[in-house]
Amino acid sequence: DDDTFEVILTYSVSPLSRMAGFRSFRMANCYYGHLWTGYEIPGTEGDVAEQYVYIAETGQVYHTNAGCTYLVLSVRQVSYQEALGSRNNQGEKYDACEKCSKWGCRGSVYITNEGDCYHFERECPGLKRTVRHVPLSEVLGYRLCSRCGA
Repeated sequence: DDDTFEVILTYSVSPLSRMAGFRSFRMANCYYGHLWTGYEIPGTEGDVAEQYVYIAETGQVYHTNAGCTYLVLSVRQVSYQEALGSRNNQGEKYDACEKCSKWGCRGSVYITNEGDCYHFERECPGLKRTVRHVPLSEVLGYRLCSRCGA
């Protein structure tokens, strides 16, 4: 009557070996669940589930995949000279980050495979992502990400 069900399972457990006085014993497990009857929740008839997307706090695009490489950065530490001679996954050279370049170089910098800047501080805001999961209807004016939305 209340759309619930109960499953009770009893069984015997015995040790692989009868050494040290272990004997078989009985166990019982019980599971309670709620039946899915296919009915709709009152007040939601005709509702279409809204699509959710991901946006970065300072971004201008929305992402369909939380694992997008624009959101999940692959930060690694390299020497300053190595950063000057390296290229990212798109073949672009790295430039100094505008946010942390005022701190100057200390021998090593931080780069990502996807970014185009080298960073002097690991805590640089350019290396941080605050990502929110929001309904697609809230991202008016945002563009679709060229990586995960393509």
